[in-house]
Amino acid sequence: MDRDFDQYGMNFESDPVLNPMLQYEQGYMYYRYLTQQLDYKIKFKEYEKLYGRQENR
Repeated sequence: MDRDFDQYGMNFESDPVLNPMLQYEQGYMYYRYLTQQLDYKIKFKEYEKLYGRQENR
């Protein structure tokens, strides 16, 4: 069932702050950014463990 949100004075297209789809997309992109940063840090530590010890030999 479609609802007309304009009757409540909520025009989502004119105000991007109130647009739930844009908020979802922003949250998702931020989540992806954080998870990629963590993945990079984990892989970098694994790389240091593997190759850092070999260089010391």
